[in-house]
Amino acid sequence: MGKSSLLVSNQSKHCSSVPPLPSPLMSFATMLLPTSKLFHEASHSADTLDESDLYLWEQEPPYNYPEPIMTTDEAHYTKNLVDVLLSWCCRLAKAARDEHAQHFANGEVQDLLDEIVEGLVGRIHRWTTIASCITGTEDTNRNRVMADCWLH
Repeated sequence: MGKSSLLVSNQSKHCSSVPPLPSPLMSFATMLLPTSKLFHEASHSADTLDESDLYLWEQEPPYNYPEPIMTTDEAHYTKNLVDVLLSWCCRLAKAARDEHAQHFANGEVQDLLDEIVEGLVGRIHRWTTIASCITGTEDTNRNRVMADCWLH
């Protein structure tokens, strides 16, 4: 049995393991990524960027960091922070896709499918839990903006 036949035969088994996607998740998943120059530069390489504060925002929300007074400069900084964080996530996703492609090329299809399904189920559960914690809050501060970014 070839790789593609094995993939098709295992898809139905794995599809039944994945819960249905909540509509709010679908809304976030279809949101456009930033188109700024900063986002595009950061999505290709972090060499010229200061990503030292990203560790604060890569953790799961809700966030309770001290809030700056939202001046025009702070709003601009927050927008740039979102662009850099989303580009960082894109780089991580690309690295994961490259690793999955290597596993597929090596014939490790079953292990790859198991890993993808397990990761997807875990991410859906975490996303749903976190979204329920932060949805409905009226905050427009940096903590909320960055929580929405995490959901994206």
